[in-house]
Amino acid sequence: MAETDDSPVASPETIRRLMLFAVILSIASTATAFWLSYEHLHDVASGHGLSAARAWAWPGTVDTFIIIGEVMILVANLLRRTDGWAICVTVIGSVGSVALNVAGVGAHAAIMTYIVAAVPPCGALMSFAILMRQIKKVLTPRRDEAAPSTDATTDQPSAVDGSTTPVDGSGVDSTLSVATEAARTVVESTPSVDGSVVEKPAKPSTTRRPKAARSAAGKRPPRRPLDEWVEIAKPIFHAEFQRLRRQPTANEFAQAIDRAGHGLPSDTVAKTIRAEILDRADVPALSEEGQ
Repeated sequence: MAETDDSPVASPETIRRLMLFAVILSIASTATAFWLSYEHLHDVASGHGLSAARAWAWPGTVDTFIIIGEVMILVANLLRRTDGWAICVTVIGSVGSVALNVAGVGAHAAIMTYIVAAVPPCGALMSFAILMRQIKKVLTPRRDEAAPSTDATTDQPSAVDGSTTPVDGSGVDSTLSVATEAARTVVESTPSVDGSVVEKPAKPSTTRRPKAARSAAGKRPPRRPLDEWVEIAKPIFHAEFQRLRRQPTANEFAQAIDRAGHGLPSDTVAKTIRAEILDRADVPALSEEGQ
């Protein structure tokens, strides 16, 4: 079965430019929608007893609830929480803004007039929500960068005397052998009825078996240029190709790089390196062997 290629079809620079363009449009749309909504609410306030500065300040008591609520929702999302108050504030501000804009038109107006009055507050809500989502994407670290690195060696208690033994992949088997042998040979002496001593095996040791460490303990690799990755991973790719008699998948290739001690790259990074190796002309294994 052919492997699905989920690698990006555009360069990172192109993606960054598109995201910047979307952010600029979101800011412009948000500002325009809020301005139209604010202006209409000012007219409503002017026609119902407020004048001068008070008429300009009154819309802020409604529309700013949308901004406050959306920012609170953004903060809650970054903290991986759900903020019920933020949702309530956003809903109240949005419903209030739409209702007041529509009611300010007056009775017996044309349907299109009500629609025109409702569009700015609805547009302000949607545009600002999109802007907050884009800010969240920028502030949230990628999974590859956020994954904590693990030291190559960890101390585990031995099964016999409680001392610590560094687990580096080579000492695991010996530690298990010692623990097993100790469980088999340790006996306790119990006196019998006639005074003789009968030896019976003790209960097997219940010491938990330490987990075998991976070759590089799953440590994320450092950032490297693509050409450097290709030089490092090319012999690994050849060896995997000869062993599997086919091209390794992205996950198999990433695991092979990890076993070689260069860290565990993501499947996307491994796929990019593999594609670059396949594009090079000096891949003798591909011309000698079929898949």
